[in-house]
Amino acid sequence: MDKKPLIVVSILVVVLLIIASMDCLVSANPILNHSVTIEITGQNLQQQYTINVSETELQKIKKVFIDVSVELESASSSDEKLQVYWNAVSRLHNLGVLGNLSCEEAYRLATRWYRPSTELLKLQPLQDSNNTNALCLISSRVNYSMPSNRISNFVNRYDDFTWFLGFDILSDLLFNHNYLLFLLLGFPWLISMSITGFLGAFLQHIVERNPIAVGNIIGIGAYSYKTKAGWIKTDGLYGSRNWNGNLSGALPGFILDGPIDFYQAIWGFCGIKILYDNSWVGYDASYLGSALVVGINEMA
Repeated sequence: MDKKPLIVVSILVVVLLIIASMDCLVSANPILNHSVTIEITGQNLQQQYTINVSETELQKIKKVFIDVSVELESASSSDEKLQVYWNAVSRLHNLGVLGNLSCEEAYRLATRWYRPSTELLKLQPLQDSNNTNALCLISSRVNYSMPSNRISNFVNRYDDFTWFLGFDILSDLLFNHNYLLFLLLGFPWLISMSITGFLGAFLQHIVERNPIAVGNIIGIGAYSYKTKAGWIKTDGLYGSRNWNGNLSGALPGFILDGPIDFYQAIWGFCGIKILYDNSWVGYDASYLGSALVVGINEMA
């Protein structure tokens, strides 16, 4: 009896079993090919860390914010809206997004500034403004956004201003062959830039570890770029105000990030920021928290 066919079949069976076991290992250990950066910000609290997640886990995180948007539509009272926030925080905790923060701590942080609307506010000037809210819950999914703080933003702007001003003056002196004045001004300029750079880094180091929540700012909408920002929902002193579509910040000032300016949109943010992508024109991000002031322009 020829045993060769039997041997060939046995080898094929072994190979198929090996392949099947490899597939089981792959399915049991999903590929963690997405990096997600989490920033948890509040009064005397600043945590930032990155986790690696699978495609399935990433979609679950994003779905939390989709569900928040839907559930807030049907929530009429402040208690119901707070319940939506509690459910979202619990789900994020179960997904491992909140690090060592408990659900209770994250919930208190996210709802820190929330003050529901009252009849007494009808005389306030902001009551007639459709693009502003204050002391409000805020949830959103936007792109072209940039989180920062007052100190970082000031340092970045000061460094850029002094650098370009000094470079422009020194270039002009060199072009006009004023070598002596170039040397006399050049060395002090370099020394001053080194000192301000060191002081700026030191201040940022302090602020990032002991931030003042009032100084936390978020920019939305990149200056000179047409941006499809997403959606933002708020509820606070001036009731529920929601925006969707092409959005940009409506508050005074800009956030500077390299060559790009972002319109300031949120002041005094407390809560959870989930940053999905850091491109050269800002983050694709979800936000869940509360803020002192929110100002948004909704454009066609």
